[in-house]
Amino acid sequence: MTCKDSHFLIGLGVGSILGALAYGFARSSRAKKMKAEVCDALHRIEGHTEDLLEAAKEKALYVGERVADRVADETSAIAGKANDLKGKVHSLADETKK
Repeated sequence: MTCKDSHFLIGLGVGSILGALAYGFARSSRAKKMKAEVCDALHRIEGHTEDLLEAAKEKALYVGERVADRVADETSAIAGKANDLKGKVHSLADETKK
């Protein structure tokens, strides 16, 4: 038997022992209690995450509305200035025609 084979067999033996211990723990009442506690904690975290996500969506919509309102106000102001400029150009053109 070579050294490589003996390392494999040692690893196989240690893995088998650890697997058996893990299986025994998984079947115990403590493991079932821990699994129930972890599931409960995950469900609470999920509910909290959904609340945070909903709040973030509401804030994003609010900010989007504010930005849209501000853009509309600025666009309206620019359009008013453009109309004033157009009126001045037309009146200047009329004066030069006379």
